[in-house]
Amino acid sequence: QPRGFRESNMVGILREMGFMNTQEILTALRAVAERREEVSLASNPHGIGGGNAWSSNEQVEAAMMWIVSQREEVAEAQKLDDARISSEQADAAMEQSRKQEMERELKNADLVDLLGSADGDVQIRSKHFPCSVLLSNRSVIRVLNIISSSQTTGKEQTIRLLNLEKKARKWYGTVLPF
Repeated sequence: QPRGFRESNMVGILREMGFMNTQEILTALRAVAERREEVSLASNPHGIGGGNAWSSNEQVEAAMMWIVSQREEVAEAQKLDDARISSEQADAAMEQSRKQEMERELKNADLVDLLGSADGDVQIRSKHFPCSVLLSNRSVIRVLNIISSSQTTGKEQTIRLLNLEKKARKWYGTVLPF
């Protein structure tokens, strides 16, 4: 509510200009009055000389500028938020697409690329899990190879196991907690 006749009169003037939100108008009038008072005190700390009063028209004009600048700031903040959200959604979609491509690649990989090879004296490392400790053991490679080629879900389970090992290495590093 307006605090007096002067403030009520200025609210009316701003309403005539097209500003309809009374709360916004009062906030603007009080903010510019407070800012003017702070500037006045900073330039004349002892209050000597007085005469820093301003007309209703000056305060209305300052309030109008304050309202417009606040609205522009809100609009700019909304644009920035929209751009950030759009960027995050695009990044999430790209990440999802990348994960699906990796899953498809793993699912379609042949067993030598997936597990490596332990035949003979030469050991070929896995293209997809080169740091796997499990795949550094020839016996484990043979077992996983048998599981992957004999069961319908064997390859999926092997991929799950190797992904779990990869995540554990990522979470805990090379030393597992005790």
